[in-house]
Amino acid sequence: MPRYAYIAVDARGAAIRGSMDSTSERRVIERLRDSGLVVASLTIEGRLGSLRERLAPPRRIDIEFALRQLAFLSKSGVPVLSALRTSAEAAPRLSLRRALERTAARVESGEPLSRALAAQGSFPDVVLRLVEVGESSGELDLCLRRAADGLERERVLRSTVLGALLYPSIVLLLALGTVAYMMVSLVPKLTRFLEQLRRPMPAPTRLLIDISHFVEQHAVHGLILLVLLVAGLILMRSLSAGRLFLDSTVLRLPIFGNILVLAATTTFTRYLGLLLKSGVRIPQALETVAPLVRNRHLSKQLDAARSRVVHGAELAPQLQSAHAFPPLVASMVAIGERSGALDEVLGELAEYHDARLTETIRRLLTFLEPALILVVGSVVGFVYLSFFLAVYSVAPGR
Repeated sequence: MPRYAYIAVDARGAAIRGSMDSTSERRVIERLRDSGLVVASLTIEGRLGSLRERLAPPRRIDIEFALRQLAFLSKSGVPVLSALRTSAEAAPRLSLRRALERTAARVESGEPLSRALAAQGSFPDVVLRLVEVGESSGELDLCLRRAADGLERERVLRSTVLGALLYPSIVLLLALGTVAYMMVSLVPKLTRFLEQLRRPMPAPTRLLIDISHFVEQHAVHGLILLVLLVAGLILMRSLSAGRLFLDSTVLRLPIFGNILVLAATTTFTRYLGLLLKSGVRIPQALETVAPLVRNRHLSKQLDAARSRVVHGAELAPQLQSAHAFPPLVASMVAIGERSGALDEVLGELAEYHDARLTETIRRLLTFLEPALILVVGSVVGFVYLSFFLAVYSVAPGR
């Protein structure tokens, strides 16, 4: 029976540490709840994880979990310093534990929590901005929870987009690898066999052999060209102007460009709405949100919009003139600015574009699966058809 180490909070908000033997985590939680305790952290004693996991930089999901712990402890009345130390003990990675311990030391010396977190270099700017707002407004637990919610939705969004792009890429690479193996290994053997018989070959077989010869003759050149192309793209992306050009170009790609625009729109509207709801002014919110939009072209458009908003312009016309985001965004932002409910409108826009993104990816995968199967099946079928036609043409009695 495993032994579970727990950190719980009692009715007065005090953190209590202990351990107990139990058959499952759920049973531990139920027993502690019956005792009037709320579990903040629960781990199996002795499970330390690999050295790589413990020393690796904090993951977003780990930061998200730490923020939720801090929000819960803060809401329960636990002082910030005690909450930081409790969260540090429950941190799954040594790097996050050290960051929280250093944060606690700075807070103990009199620094605000937002500045202490910023000194660690591990926490996103949007988290720091929300923590700063929470400290000034006295709603730290609410802002911490909003920060954790934002990170969670960003993580889910990134996973959705990467999953949509990864699946067809893997299938396409496997298909190209299969075809390359056939052309380089199987077809040359078939060619030598047929040439020894000195019999005329069917047209499909002749075409297959010609393609195989072409691949054999230019394989090295093609590989060198591919390496140079990849190296050129990496070098170009490392340059500011080059990345701006690539990010602008990729948005014009059919289907995939639309997916990237929807993902960027969801990130922009969600975080901007989150910051405005927490009391951050629009210029400061735009300054925080712009780097979160990973596409440099769209991020630059937000920077330009912010510079005009600082001088008194409204946000909606800037978004409309930029033509960077879907037209609906500018229209709804204009309504939100007139009604004074811009944060709520942005939240609705985020949910709408998130739903559109999910549906677009679902349709894409629904189309790609049979399309890739058809393409790969056609190529493999052509190779086998050419082979059997050749065998049939040299069979006895022909």
